[in-house]
Amino acid sequence: MSSYWAALNATGDQDHKQKLGRHTQDVRGHTKTLNQRNYQGKLKNVPQFVVMFMPNEAFLITAFEFDPE
Repeated sequence: MSSYWAALNATGDQDHKQKLGRHTQDVRGHTKTLNQRNYQGKLKNVPQFVVMFMPNEAFLITAFEFDPE
């Protein structure tokens, strides 16, 4: 979440956008890392999904607003 906090403290519009882009990449990267751990393939009788905790809804909303895909 350090990129998110850095974006909030950015000094200019370009710096703000760059740090929001980094935040979005961080969220996407962590999601991919969780997927690669393949919990479903390692354990029996588990749900077919993994929950990723984010301590604040704004972290996720900001990433989606920056890049809806």
